[in-house]
Amino acid sequence: MLDWLVPRFVAILTLLTAFASAKPLHTDVPSPLLLGSENSTVGPKPGANSSPDAIRTDGHYLPKPNLLEGKDASSRTQRSDSMTMDTSTGVDPALTYRAVFNPSIAPFKRDDAFDKIGADGEMKKGLDSTLKIGVGGQDDDDRDLFWATLDIEMKKGRKTPIPSVSPGMRIRSYETATKVRLTFTKDRAGNYFVTPKKTVPGAQRVVMLVDGAADYFSPRPPFGHTFATASKQAPADSIAKLPANLSKEASAAAATLGLSASSDLRDGLDKLVAYHRAFSAKQLQRRGSLFSDLFSQQAGVCRHRSYSFFVLASHLGLPTRYVQNEAHAFVEVWMPTSNWGRIDLGGAASQLDIKDAQNKAMYRSRGSDPFPRPKNWSSSYSDLQGPNVTGLSDKQKQDKMVSRTDSNQSNQATSPRADVGLPEITAKDSVGKKKSTITIVSVDSEAFRGEDIVVKGSVTSTEKKTGLRVDVYLAQEADGADAVLVGHGECDNLGNYSVLVELPKSLATGKHRVFVTTAGNSQIGPSVSE
Repeated sequence: MLDWLVPRFVAILTLLTAFASAKPLHTDVPSPLLLGSENSTVGPKPGANSSPDAIRTDGHYLPKPNLLEGKDASSRTQRSDSMTMDTSTGVDPALTYRAVFNPSIAPFKRDDAFDKIGADGEMKKGLDSTLKIGVGGQDDDDRDLFWATLDIEMKKGRKTPIPSVSPGMRIRSYETATKVRLTFTKDRAGNYFVTPKKTVPGAQRVVMLVDGAADYFSPRPPFGHTFATASKQAPADSIAKLPANLSKEASAAAATLGLSASSDLRDGLDKLVAYHRAFSAKQLQRRGSLFSDLFSQQAGVCRHRSYSFFVLASHLGLPTRYVQNEAHAFVEVWMPTSNWGRIDLGGAASQLDIKDAQNKAMYRSRGSDPFPRPKNWSSSYSDLQGPNVTGLSDKQKQDKMVSRTDSNQSNQATSPRADVGLPEITAKDSVGKKKSTITIVSVDSEAFRGEDIVVKGSVTSTEKKTGLRVDVYLAQEADGADAVLVGHGECDNLGNYSVLVELPKSLATGKHRVFVTTAGNSQIGPSVSE
């Protein structure tokens, strides 16, 4: 049973459970609540100079943007192929972000992605490999749709960088007012470019329909991998090679966190994210190399956190990229079974002004952030909350706070129900089935309403347990008589489960007991954790 201090004047929940002292076991399972989401185009078939009339996504009907000639370029077209990290680690001044996508992914559009590190620690882009991107594609339930509106100077044959929603973004359609043919390409790091077939005077409005893999926006590290096994399965030349001096420093930093190539990938990412999210904006004391100073002092804003993470994860053998736009920086990591995923490490600025967000929906990922959230994380501007974020309506800020999973669950399992209480198990339910036992190995002990907790454990039985459903309940009464179902997941082949649960905003504050149950299946009997 766990007890801890409860802050004053804050609605907070304490979660209680008796759990084994064994090493936590990890597996992450997408919630079945995510299935069947509306995600499709409306009207003409997407293609070159032919866009649908609208898209349906996440409950929104979003018509095609107005196709008018632009006046000012709405995307930074002058970018550098390399970047040297600065030492200004205090709070950033006022920043401006331009929202070109609808739904808006602010502040996470991808302008520049770096995947190499030079001899002096400089970050570089993998420009040695380019891929032509075809236009078109079918609607896919596993991908999310976005409109993009860009104003670009069109010069025949000139390759112009454009922002993207993800490194695997597809160009479903595009239109220009003067019907200019466009060619799209991307480099190895997922930087996107457009090249016109003719010159058109002035800025030209381009309306694009694009999509991106949904699991990029809410990645779930797989169970059963180490950094070394992930490295072996990674795409060729996707891991940044560090110069000898930086590799030595990164090795010392990894040892500080107790990490090596043989470390469990899920545990290791938790440590890396927690450590870098705990950075704070403060003056850097120069004592050695820039990486060592940033890491040891945990000093800096989004770009410094992302740079340190990029170096350290690359040293451990995990494909990682440093990604930035005009207002924010974050990282991408490649993981077996799920490809590239975005990880936000937070930041600090005196003000963040979002431009061109009027009448845009706010993108909501299909799952909540699964990584640790230390105290410093709550002061980050990247969640778009607070008075220092302008350019968004109160409704847009409210929408941004809630993931699609949260919204679905608020109307389903996470809402208190009339039929509260744990499932009743009778002898009849177990006739002809093998006995099962559920153990809770670990559970986050403190959380605010509306936040996530992770419940991990295992089901023991002599039968195969792959896909066996487990349900998570919270109760204030010791016998679980008032238990409320708050989430569910599945077991892997060893019987291990890890369930990410959104705490209902309507749940009473105070101490709660966590129960996990399974209804069993045709071979395995039901059981409830103690």
